[in-house]
Amino acid sequence: PAAADAAGRLSPLPTLLPRTAERWQERWNQLRGRDPFSDAPVPPAERAFLINGWRWCGAYNSACAVPSKSTRHHRARSRRRHHLSVVYELRRFIRCLHETCADAPASVCRARDSYLYVWGFSWEALHMIEGTLFIPWLRDQLPARYRPELRQLERDLSDLWSHGERIGRDLRAGESPGALRPASLESARRHAERLEARAVRVYAGTERSLVPCVAAHVSRREQERFNSRVLSRLGLIPARLHLVGFAEAIAGNAAERRLFREQVPAVARMMLPRWKRALYEPRTACLRGESLTAE
Repeated sequence: PAAADAAGRLSPLPTLLPRTAERWQERWNQLRGRDPFSDAPVPPAERAFLINGWRWCGAYNSACAVPSKSTRHHRARSRRRHHLSVVYELRRFIRCLHETCADAPASVCRARDSYLYVWGFSWEALHMIEGTLFIPWLRDQLPARYRPELRQLERDLSDLWSHGERIGRDLRAGESPGALRPASLESARRHAERLEARAVRVYAGTERSLVPCVAAHVSRREQERFNSRVLSRLGLIPARLHLVGFAEAIAGNAAERRLFREQVPAVARMMLPRWKRALYEPRTACLRGESLTAE
């Protein structure tokens, strides 16, 4: 009974995230032994996953020639990059929470400012694109047999969102504007760590199977149109912030940096240092230990 109680405290929400990966893997296993997309409308030589704009906040220029097999592989891998950026920022936020003292006003303000950026900006943009654009678009573009997987993905993303909102409630639970209850701070830390682990699992699972499905069933032109919709929805300044965040997340990975140079326009890459100084560093000062609101 004690173990059950402990498990209950550590996992108050249903464990939904593995279901998406399981469903996609089950679909893949059913098709194993033959070309899983033999009936797909896009010819194998023309298949590519171009919808990186919604992950990178519109920074990717998808207008390019028919890709080689190697290039198609790199583009499929690149879908996860915006999630790398978001998880990278989430990990910085978790470190901030562990450095927070519940009765120190400057420390509490730093934690709240960090939450406003990591959740209120990065995750909220990702959630908006997924919920209002990407999943409805997938439902229209993919065959009906993938509807159960998309419904499960929606439930998993809703679960992620619930964890993020719970962190916000914990950080607002204070007896005064500059203080937190210790129990609330500890709860915020637990939910942030759980959010990170579950986000990595759900996005890794969908990446493995959803990317080839889109490449096989959706034409390049339709994917490019979708990229344009994402860029219009996000706006210019947020797109620049997200692009800098992505570059920061992969700064130590030579292979990812090489793909970044291949796929992000040269003009945007040249502007990264300026955007970092003018936009990104002021917004993320709290994650580096500089509170934006504390006096």
